[in-house]
Amino acid sequence: NVNESDTGFTIEGNDIVFGLNSIKNVGESATPIIEERKAHGKFISLKDFLKRGHVKKDSTESLIYAGALDEFGQNRFAMVKVLPEFTKYLKKFNDKKDAISKKESELETLLTKEATMTEKEFNKKKASLEKSILNAKKAAEEANANFNKLTVPVIPEDKKERLANEKELLGMYVSSHPLDEYPSSEKLGATEIADLAPSKDVTIFGIIKDVRKTVRKSDGKPMAFFKLEDKTGEVDVNCFTAAYEEYGLLVNEDAVVKITGSCNEETAFFDDEEMIKKVMVRKIEEVKPIRQSIAIYADNMEQW
Repeated sequence: NVNESDTGFTIEGNDIVFGLNSIKNVGESATPIIEERKAHGKFISLKDFLKRGHVKKDSTESLIYAGALDEFGQNRFAMVKVLPEFTKYLKKFNDKKDAISKKESELETLLTKEATMTEKEFNKKKASLEKSILNAKKAAEEANANFNKLTVPVIPEDKKERLANEKELLGMYVSSHPLDEYPSSEKLGATEIADLAPSKDVTIFGIIKDVRKTVRKSDGKPMAFFKLEDKTGEVDVNCFTAAYEEYGLLVNEDAVVKITGSCNEETAFFDDEEMIKKVMVRKIEEVKPIRQSIAIYADNMEQW
């Protein structure tokens, strides 16, 4: 949270507060945010956050997608969508403010220094600067008015994309987990990955990640290697040719499946003391989410 986080991780009661500079694409941009907050108080809105100096596109988008600006709007996708318009008018306003300051400084110098030009030249120069200042003020007022009129749109947000962004930017799921919408491991008769032990007969359930499809050298038959991830951890899975021939269509990135097979332990090739568990597939089943509600969106009242 931009109003609570420090640059690094901190403790607040029983909670761990995520450090802003640990969010992907934010890094050193975290320091001026925290300095501004300490100097002038907490940010009160997305607009206030942008007006107080934080307008870098990549880091602002990352802060939104990571959930650091959630108190300004729960729909992260909508906030990101409106950012280009927000920053366009804000940049125009700031550019005009800079132009006003520069022209006012030129006018002050003109009025205070000893005359080195004719009265006609002086008046012409003075009138030109005053006109430039007036035009810049009008443009700044217009840009500021347009900025203030903008609002965050009401549009649906894809929960799957929201969680994927969290995982990419924070290295973990925070607001919820993709498997929250599915039956539990217990209901599916599956073992949680953290509790997995070597056995000839295991059942696990989770999300397929890091799929690598290849072929067997001897006969060119396809097979696949991937990771299966649940709420407790992840494990390497080998789907050799016989299993792949029957269940290969279910081996896709982000697919939620139940896998039956065997679990072995083997030494990590980079560390003789570390043992890695691997599951060999016998059967793969697709797992459907539990539908607790259906959301229907209408673009307007006529459609509704």
